[in-house]
Amino acid sequence: FAGDVVDFATARGIVNGVALPDGSRVFDGYGRTSRGMFVAMLHNLELNPEAASEGSLPDVPEGAFYADAAAWALEEGILSGVDMADGSKQFQGETAVTREQVAVFLMRYAEALGM
Repeated sequence: FAGDVVDFATARGIVNGVALPDGSRVFDGYGRTSRGMFVAMLHNLELNPEAASEGSLPDVPEGAFYADAAAWALEEGILSGVDMADGSKQFQGETAVTREQVAVFLMRYAEALGM
């Protein structure tokens, strides 16, 4: 159902598939997209720029596939974090991204691009 789009996005490095236990990667069109995956796609779209600082949200593991993307998105104002009950903010990178969050990420991404 998404063959042309997947080919386009894969050829440009925007998506690179979901890792399977055997080390191979597949497009999981019916799987969930996490907040980390979505921010990583935006980061890939921008050719993976480095964030000026190492700072990120406290729940982003250093070795997570989305760690660089989260730091970049936070710095660019694309990501602000999820408000927690204790007043802190978290990225929650493994949590499924909602439609509302996608809309906010895209709006902030467009603003970062000057649109």
